[in-house]
Amino acid sequence: MQLQGLSTLLFGVVMIAVFYFILIRPEKKRKKAMQEMRDALAPGEEITTIGGIIGTVVSVKENSMVIETGADRVRLQITRWAVGSVGVQTTETPQTENKVVAEEKQAIEENVPGKGNKSKKEEKPDWED
Repeated sequence: MQLQGLSTLLFGVVMIAVFYFILIRPEKKRKKAMQEMRDALAPGEEITTIGGIIGTVVSVKENSMVIETGADRVRLQITRWAVGSVGVQTTETPQTENKVVAEEKQAIEENVPGKGNKSKKEEKPDWED
């Protein structure tokens, strides 16, 4: 009887340890790294907010900062926790863009129905005569 109770207790302790090392500890490390990154921000650094706004840090205060966006030099005051990353994040790669452009050009040249340039009259299939 005691062996069964001991094994149940041991199973519970092992499950808590697994949850700690798989879920809780890595999340604490991520939060600590983000806080260090936000604390190290200085004027002149380019950032991306969690909302996707890209700007350059102009001034830093205790809980907020002022960023400048774009060529029109619009200034926004944001809180520190709104900073998502240092630097510009892009999701598009030039290779993918070039591939799409090449496919569009090929479709225009071949005049494939449903793709590309539709200025030429599409031919009717043989069975519609």
